[in-house]
Amino acid sequence: AVVTGATWALAGAREAIVARVERCAGVVLRPRAGENIVSGESNRWSRKRFSIRRLLRSDRFGQARLGFNECGLDLPDGFDDDASAVFATSSNLRTPVHSDPQDGLLAHVSGRKRLLVIHPADSDRDPRGLANVLKLRATSGSSDDVANSPALAGLRCFRLLLREGDALFLPKRWLHDVESLTPTISLALRFPLSS
Repeated sequence: AVVTGATWALAGAREAIVARVERCAGVVLRPRAGENIVSGESNRWSRKRFSIRRLLRSDRFGQARLGFNECGLDLPDGFDDDASAVFATSSNLRTPVHSDPQDGLLAHVSGRKRLLVIHPADSDRDPRGLANVLKLRATSGSSDDVANSPALAGLRCFRLLLREGDALFLPKRWLHDVESLTPTISLALRFPLSS
């Protein structure tokens, strides 16, 4: 479910969060020339640390994954400190189809993101179909291009637009593709793994 508007707990602190994140520097996943996808599987982390302010003001520059402590932010109680992160992403970049190993809450702080979320009962039903969906990880282009792919025919897919102040609960194993339509800052709050 998406919680919209400035109703989540961090809404009043949005400007302070943006200011703190923009003052940070971090290593960045950079897209390959001519592509708009950033993924730990297909891109390398920069050795150099870049200004997050610079990243957010550049088109297709890259994506930084920062720890809450790095940005001077307190992680709310009940979330996994090692798995939770602050993501700062340049405009017009996609994090291609992937799933997370933990349930999480994506609290969107600034900008606009488009998500395509795929129900696991459908994606897991047929191993060959899943293999075709996972090939979309290497597909450059917009989330619209991914959503219109024949690989998704017959699957329950949900298309969402996250705006500043929105939060989305993403269960583990739900495949999702994320496109930053503008420069974005999001808090990926991961719940601890069950034992």
